[in-house]
Amino acid sequence: MASVFSRLLALVPSLSSSYVPQNSPRGISNLTAMSDTQIATFAAGCFWGVEYIFLKQWPIKEDKGIVKTTVGYTGGKTDATDPSYKQVCTGTTDHAEALRIEFDPKKVTYDELVEYFYRTHDPTTVNSQGKDTGTQYRSAIFFNTPEQETIAKRVTEEVQKKHFDPKGEKIVTTIEAAGPWWNAEDYHQEYLFKNPTGLHHVAQQQGAMTFGAPGMEGARVHDVKDIEAILDVFQQHGHTEVRDIPICSFDTTYPTGWQIDTARTYAGGTSEELLGKIDWKGRGLKMDTKLYPNPPKAYFPDTINHTPEGLRLHLGHSLKALNTDKLDIWYLHGPDRSVPYEVTLKTVNELYKEGKFDRFGISNYMSWEVAEIVELCRANGWIQPTVYQGIYNAIHRAVEPESFPCLRKYGISFYEFNPLGGGLFTGRYHSLNDQVEAGSRFDPSGIQGQVRRRLRPAGDDILIHSPTRRATAGGEYWKEPYFKVLEDIQAVADKHNLTMAEVALRWVSHHSLLKREFGDSVLIGASSIQHIEKNLVDLEKGPLRTAAALTGLGRFPHRRSESSSIRTSTDQGLVQKFGIDTISARIHFKCRVQGHNMCRNDAPVGHRRHATYKGHIFLSISGSIYSTSRLNPNSYLTIGNMSKNELNIVLGTMTFGAAGKEGVRVHEQKDIEAILDVFQQHGHSEIDTARAYGQGTSEESLGKIDWQGRGLKIGTKILPNLDLRLHLDYSLKALNTDKLDIWYLHVPDRSTPYDVTLKAVNELYKEGKFNHFGISNYMAAVEPELFPCLRKYGISFYGYNPLAGGFFTGRYHSVTEEPETGTRFDPNRFLGQNYRKKYWKEPYFKAVEAVKAVTDKYNLTLAEVALRWVSHHSLMKREFGDAVIVGASSIEHIKQNLVDLEKGPLREYFNFFANPTEADYVGIRAADEVVSALDEAWLGVQPFASKYYGEVGLKA
Repeated sequence: MASVFSRLLALVPSLSSSYVPQNSPRGISNLTAMSDTQIATFAAGCFWGVEYIFLKQWPIKEDKGIVKTTVGYTGGKTDATDPSYKQVCTGTTDHAEALRIEFDPKKVTYDELVEYFYRTHDPTTVNSQGKDTGTQYRSAIFFNTPEQETIAKRVTEEVQKKHFDPKGEKIVTTIEAAGPWWNAEDYHQEYLFKNPTGLHHVAQQQGAMTFGAPGMEGARVHDVKDIEAILDVFQQHGHTEVRDIPICSFDTTYPTGWQIDTARTYAGGTSEELLGKIDWKGRGLKMDTKLYPNPPKAYFPDTINHTPEGLRLHLGHSLKALNTDKLDIWYLHGPDRSVPYEVTLKTVNELYKEGKFDRFGISNYMSWEVAEIVELCRANGWIQPTVYQGIYNAIHRAVEPESFPCLRKYGISFYEFNPLGGGLFTGRYHSLNDQVEAGSRFDPSGIQGQVRRRLRPAGDDILIHSPTRRATAGGEYWKEPYFKVLEDIQAVADKHNLTMAEVALRWVSHHSLLKREFGDSVLIGASSIQHIEKNLVDLEKGPLRTAAALTGLGRFPHRRSESSSIRTSTDQGLVQKFGIDTISARIHFKCRVQGHNMCRNDAPVGHRRHATYKGHIFLSISGSIYSTSRLNPNSYLTIGNMSKNELNIVLGTMTFGAAGKEGVRVHEQKDIEAILDVFQQHGHSEIDTARAYGQGTSEESLGKIDWQGRGLKIGTKILPNLDLRLHLDYSLKALNTDKLDIWYLHVPDRSTPYDVTLKAVNELYKEGKFNHFGISNYMAAVEPELFPCLRKYGISFYGYNPLAGGFFTGRYHSVTEEPETGTRFDPNRFLGQNYRKKYWKEPYFKAVEAVKAVTDKYNLTLAEVALRWVSHHSLMKREFGDAVIVGASSIEHIKQNLVDLEKGPLREYFNFFANPTEADYVGIRAADEVVSALDEAWLGVQPFASKYYGEVGLKA
C-alpha cells in the first residue's frame, strides 16, 4: 500500500513531527453533509496518501475549504456490504479505497478539487498505482449530483487534452455515480498524520537455525543456557505486541511477538531437541517448525518426503522433540514434486483437524505453485496457507515482481529470512578469495556453504528444488558482482556513519515491500547475545532518512538523502531475478475444477508472453501454446529441414494492414501474398494476428487472401474490456472464416473474474469457434518460473519479438537518435512509446555495441546471432511445441530472418570433430565468444529489464 508514498509526499511540504487530529469524530457512513457544505468522493490508489495530500493542500485548521475527510470503501458489488479492509484487499468486493471530502464550495470549488485530484496520482494506469495493484487501487471519481458529473467530465477532458494528449497517454479514470459508502477502520483515518514515516517497522521472529548440537551442520549455539540467554534478550526487546486491528492475512487478530522459528532439518534435528529442553510455553513463546523433503544424507540423516506417511511420521518427531502436542505454525519447507500436491495437502488438512498445529505455512515455492496450492485448498475445503517464508533482502529481491502480488491476493503474510544476505552485510566478506569462518554460511566444507557458493547444485541432488532453488535459497551470492555492489553500499554507509548490517536491517524493516498491516515479519538469527542485541537494535531504528527527508522514500528518490543514496547503490548494483506465473496456474486450475470441457482436455493451449530472457541479452520472447499431451508438434506443422532441430516458426502479421494505421508497414495485398509465398516456401504454415493489429485491418487484409486454400492456419487475439463473443465474431468475419486455429486472450482483464471469462471462452469453444485456446502477456518472468509452469501443464511457448523490437537489426545506436517513422521505436506511436520504455535506455545501447564488436569479428550479423540464439540456445524446445514468431515488413526481411532461423547452433562444435582443423578451432572460439558476449550483455541490462510486456504500460 505504501509503495507510492514518495510520489505523493514529493508534492507537499515535509511532515510535522507531531500529530494533531484534523477531523471531527468518525462514524458517518452515508453521503449526507451539512446544509452549507458538499461532498466530493475520489479514488486514486492508496487512501492514506490521497487523504494526506488533500489535507496538506487544504488544512482543516486553516479553514481553506475542506471541512472533513474520511477514508473508506465504495464503488463495489452491491452485496459487498460493510466490507473490512481485509475483504477489500482480496479484490473480491470490487470496492475502491476512496476519500470522502466534505467541503465548503464558497472557499474551494468542486472544479478545483477534481483538477487537484488529477495531480495526486497517475490516472493512466488501470487498477494500479505504483506497485499497488488491484481494483481497490483504481482511479475513479464518484459524483453525487448531475452538476458534479458534468464538472468531472469537463475537467477530465481538459486535463487529458493539456497534459496527456501530448504524451500519447489516455486517462482511464472512471466517472461513476456515488453509491453506498463504508468508513474504513479507525486506524486508517488520517494514517499518515498519526504515522509520519508512513510505516512501522515490521514484526520480528527469532530464527533457530544456529541452535543445535556440536558438530551438526550450521549449529553455532550448543548450550541450553546460551539459547535461553539469547531468548531473554529477544523478549526483553518487547516483542509482545498483539495486533488488535484486522489485517489482510488472517481471519482473526494475530499475535506478532514472541515467535520462534525452527525446522526438522536444522542441525540434523537437534535444533528442535534443544528448544524442547526449554520451557518455551512458560515463557509465553509460540513455536513454528518446518518439514523439508530430504534425500538421505543431504541435510538430515533420514529420508523425508511429503507422502501421507512421511508427513505424519516427521511431524510426530517434531512435536516430540519440541516437547509439545501442538505448534503455532507448521510449514512445508520446500516443494516435494514427487508427490501430487492434492495428496500432500489432504494429509496436511487431516493433521490440522487433529489439532497438531494452528496455522499452515509454506516456504520456497514458486508463486504459481502458491496459487495452485491455495486453489486446491479452497476447492476441497482444506486449511490453506496463511504464511509464506522466503528469502528477501536489499540485494536479493526475486520475490518482489510476482510473489508479493500473489501473496497479497490470497491474504498470505510474508516471513522474510536472510535479511543480511547470508552474512554479506556483516562486513566480514570482501572478495571471492576470502577465507571464511568454519561453520559459517559460506564455509565450503559444509553443504550449506557449498550451495551458497554454488559449488554444489542446489537442486540436482536434492529432489525438490531443481528450478526454484536458484531464486530462493541464496546460492547466487558468492559472485563478483555482489562484492562490487557491497563495496558501493559500504562507501555510502561509511559516508553516513552507518554499519552495513544496520543498512540492511533498516532497509528490510522500512523500505522493502514488507508491511506490518499484512502480518509480514522478519526472521533474525543469532550466534551470540551480542549478535541478537545488535540486530534487534538496528531493526527497531527508524527509516534510513529523517522526517524532513521523506521525499527520498521508496523507488522515487527526489532528493539525495542517506536513504536515497543507499537505495540507489543497492538498486543499480543488484542483478535482479524474477518471479512466477501465478495467473497461468490459477487459470489452469480454474479450468480443471470448473470442469470446462475445452480447458480440461488441453488447457490452455496458447500462452503468448513477452519478457526478457535470463542468461542472454534482452531477447524478448513470449509464448503461445499447444498442449503436447494432445498434439504431436512434429506432425502438426509442416516444417522444412529438421536436421538442425530449429524451432517451429510462425509468421506475425502486426505489420499488415491499411495504410496510415498504427504499426502497419505492408499495405498492398500483393505484397502480403508475396511474403506468404516466401514463408510457405520455407515449409511453414502458421499465421499470427490480433484484433488490435492495424486497428482491425490486419485481420481484414488476411481475410482477402485464400489462406485456407493455401493450407495455412490462423490464430488471433482479443484485448481486455471487450465483449468476447462480439469481438470474436468480428475477427471471424474479418478473417472470412467460421473457425480459428487458436484464439487468445491478448492481455489479462483483471476487472473481470477469471471464472466468468473462462466460462465464456469455454462456451465459444464448444460452439466450434476455435480449435485451441491461448493466453498472452500474463504476469511471469519467463525463464525462472514461467517455463517450469508451462512445462508442468503441457503448455507450449510462442516467443515473439526475437530481435528485441529491432535492436538486433543494427539500426539503432544511441538514445538521442531519431528512429524511422512507423518503426517500433517511433515515439509518435502508442507502441513506440511502450517499446521505448522497455528498451530505449543507455545500458541497452552499450550492450548491443559490445555484442556487435564480437559479431563483426566473426562476420556475423546481429540479427543472425539473435535468431540463432533463440532457435538453439534458449529454453524453447521443439519437442514441447514451442515456436518463434517472426514479423516482416518486406520480402527481403522475411527471407533473411527465415534463413538465419534455419541455421544451426552458434556452438557447432558440440557435434564433436573427428579431426579438427585450425578453422574448426576458430569456429569454436567464435561460438564461445559470441554466446559469452550475449551472456555478459544480458547481465548488463538485467537490472533495467522489464519482466513482462504489461509492466511497461500496455493498456487496454
